[in-house]
Amino acid sequence: MTRTTRLLAAAAVALFCSVSTLLLIPAILNFGSDPTAHNFWPFEYLFLFAFAVPVLIGAVTGHSAGQNWAARHMASVKSVKGKV
Repeated sequence: MTRTTRLLAAAAVALFCSVSTLLLIPAILNFGSDPTAHNFWPFEYLFLFAFAVPVLIGAVTGHSAGQNWAARHMASVKSVKGKV
């Protein structure tokens, strides 16, 4: 795993945690004022987790696949230039 891929993965995790926190704060504030307002709040986070995690995994996988493709492509370009 390259440094860029690690940074991208760390950024994805940080984004997921910050969005989760930002969604949790209003739920806590609303739950404090009216306990019946958010009966299904655990399911909101399950859906967030179910939709966000595959997206983040796809982003990291796509980025690393793109880097691998670029490395192979550059290696083949260098070998062709050397033969010409």
